[in-house]
Amino acid sequence: MKKHALTLFLCLLVLVSPLIPNAAAAMWDEGIQPHYTRILGIDVGLDISSSGRADCYSQVVLNNTSDTADLTMELQRSNGGNSWRTIKTWSTSGSDTVTLDKDWYVTSGYTYRVHITVDVYTSSGNFAENESEDSMTVTY
Repeated sequence: MKKHALTLFLCLLVLVSPLIPNAAAAMWDEGIQPHYTRILGIDVGLDISSSGRADCYSQVVLNNTSDTADLTMELQRSNGGNSWRTIKTWSTSGSDTVTLDKDWYVTSGYTYRVHITVDVYTSSGNFAENESEDSMTVTY
């Protein structure tokens, strides 16, 4: 009887084990994925060279090519804590994929980030969605 129970348990384990990583991955993905309505993806980046040139990058990909987006990208700095001050702003509009890639020289002794805001509009011009994202912070 014990042999049959052990055999049954091992067979069940062999059948179920491939499903466990997929289920765990699905639960993990659901917990950390943003749930945009009309946006397929957002990418925000910041790199600061040794000379202080901050390369600021943002890209928004829309689900529907007939939608349009207003993209505002802000280079921000912090003196410490959670207080951020915008030191430079760029804006653009477009459809399908909207990108901003700009640079600005910054002062040493601060922590910087790129903050973006996206407003999405339908083809008829109706407001559809607003999202904002921050890059990783960089201390220079």
